[in-house]
Amino acid sequence: MKTDIKSIESTIKSRKWYTETAPAVLQYCLGFVNGYVNLYKWFGIKGHTVEILHIIDKLGFESSIHDEREEVFEHLRKKGLHYLKKKYALWKKEVAKLINLQKKAFNLGNKSNEQLWEFYKKVLGLDIKQWSFSILSESADNFSNYELLPYLKEELAKKGINPSTKELSEAILSLCSEPGLSFVQKERLGFLAICRKLVSSRGKITDDIKKACKEHSERYYWITNNYQRAEVIPAWKFLSLAQKHIKDFNEEKINQEYTSLKETVGDIRKNKREYQKKYAFSKNISELLDLLALIGRINDERKEINLRTIDIYYRILKEIERRKAVNIDDLLYYLPKEIEALLFDNKKAEKEEIVHRQKNLMLIAQKEGYVLFSDENAKKLINAFESQETKIDNLRGFVACNGGLDVFRGKVSVVKDPKKETSRPGNILVTTMTRPDFIPLMRKASAVITDEGEISCHAAIVSREMNLPCIVGVKAGTKILKNNDMIEMNLRHGLVRII
Repeated sequence: MKTDIKSIESTIKSRKWYTETAPAVLQYCLGFVNGYVNLYKWFGIKGHTVEILHIIDKLGFESSIHDEREEVFEHLRKKGLHYLKKKYALWKKEVAKLINLQKKAFNLGNKSNEQLWEFYKKVLGLDIKQWSFSILSESADNFSNYELLPYLKEELAKKGINPSTKELSEAILSLCSEPGLSFVQKERLGFLAICRKLVSSRGKITDDIKKACKEHSERYYWITNNYQRAEVIPAWKFLSLAQKHIKDFNEEKINQEYTSLKETVGDIRKNKREYQKKYAFSKNISELLDLLALIGRINDERKEINLRTIDIYYRILKEIERRKAVNIDDLLYYLPKEIEALLFDNKKAEKEEIVHRQKNLMLIAQKEGYVLFSDENAKKLINAFESQETKIDNLRGFVACNGGLDVFRGKVSVVKDPKKETSRPGNILVTTMTRPDFIPLMRKASAVITDEGEISCHAAIVSREMNLPCIVGVKAGTKILKNNDMIEMNLRHGLVRII
């Protein structure tokens, strides 16, 4: 395993990297960083040889080797749908174990330090195991966003069928979707049901409404978690949000959104049947589209279990904070071996080192293990990454929703962390990727552009619900575009330009 600065710098500079960005702290990222380099255990291929995470003031940059991502998807494409379905069924069993541990995380106070450590180890082990399978969904991004459309156009042209780019893009959205609501849509449906009850009671808080809020909180209290923070949303908070929602939106709009969500599953099935009949794709292409749909489902389920797992880590660290009088803001930057030393030997990590990590760290995972750098050493490695960045002059992605338009123009609001930044109502929201905590901003936005994502990502799903113009996977929108830039979104071809 390479652990010296010069060898790692050489590796960084010699490869092409795919980087994704999100608010982050160390503890909540250990699962996916180690999951990348353990993918080979599920699929018996080389997989990812190295995964790099650097965090600067709670903003994380996750980097994997571009060619290795492509190789993972090509393996899945070669093996086919039946192969992935079998692996998926095994993965679901591991996910069930994590969900069971989430229930047990409510009662950590009666565990000894040794038992708490074993519980933490078990959670981390299962987290890494589930990520080492579900990280496969990242491998399809490039194909879904940039290669699928021209590939289908070429195949259809052989049969004398020449749909427009806009028409075929809309078909892809249906053909690469599995019937069923995402976890975000399920939560939204439950929330709207509470809003409808409030409207019916003319704002009176009945026992039925209290019960509905309590049950909703029990199901979705973790919904706004992310790689940087965990939050428990109580029943009263959901009630307060519902009260605000019925003030901001009239009964007709609430009922329209509720009905639309209820009908989503039937609409997907109907649209898929119609497009399959219209284009009569070959068996191989139909299976490829179904494979992408299953990958989309795995991506959504992975996001849900990740938010749930972050809740478990949060509860463990809060319990350690209570016992050992170490602030959770520091514990979030401890390594597992330091958690162990704290629990067994009451040995705290050096405060100066934790402060360095909070400002600047780089974690490098390989199959043999991982190594962490902070302060000046981390800066050297980050500079190596920055020297590898290629200049991107144009922005192109996949049109997740055209909003019924061919072209949309507006001013930009760039937001990387919705807790720290905001966007002006009516502006085009530009971000790295969206999560449930972005939904309030998306509702104020006139359109959405993301650096990352594909057909079934969160931004794509939510924008289609809202009929909001959306282009995902443009790679460098947050780097090229600035606040108040006037831009044009070409919703036929997925192009973005400053005007």
